[in-house]
Amino acid sequence: MARVNFDGSRINFESLINYGFERKKDLYIYTTDILSGQFEMSVKIGQNGEIDTFVKDKTLGDEYILHLTESEGTFVGAVREEYERVLNDIRKSCYIGGSFDNSLVSRIEGYAGEKYGSRLEFLWEKSPDSAILRRSDSGKWYAVIMTVGMDKLGFDSDSKVCVINLHALPERVSEMVDGVNYLPGYHMNKKSWYTIRLDGSVDIGEILPLIDESYALALKK
Repeated sequence: MARVNFDGSRINFESLINYGFERKKDLYIYTTDILSGQFEMSVKIGQNGEIDTFVKDKTLGDEYILHLTESEGTFVGAVREEYERVLNDIRKSCYIGGSFDNSLVSRIEGYAGEKYGSRLEFLWEKSPDSAILRRSDSGKWYAVIMTVGMDKLGFDSDSKVCVINLHALPERVSEMVDGVNYLPGYHMNKKSWYTIRLDGSVDIGEILPLIDESYALALKK
């Protein structure tokens, strides 16, 4: 078993399924034959982004690891080349280089990762500045982070701002939304979602408990 790191690239989990991965609880698993069927290669990707690979010699039934060493030889090189080809194709097809240049987003992601084992998922290749946080048990979203124009939020400005959408009960949303710090849910159901700008207008200490509330609501009914 070998652990792989894709240097901070973000998983598009929908693309994993389209690629041929099978979801089993918190793991996405892909298996394919390589080198004309002499070997079987498995790739397992967890919800937190960890990637493990396993190459089995189908003739012997044992794990093959020479492709992970400095061993030389035409055959070892051919296995290594096939192994890297599969991983590179998965990276190209299922990962995007999304990120947010925002310190509050970094704190939110760190908080969600430590408390809930969540990480930002960049689901939309055409929207690399949009991501979600979801529960691993229900698969439901509990936060959506986006970069949008201030004018889209009702402000007289064409500058961009990072925002987070959170879930709440309808009566809670109606109490909170004030059109200044707490806004109607952008691109979400405005009865049960609201939006906060991540520009310091609302303190991070106030946002984190709201993330907990949203997480608690993202359960299967």
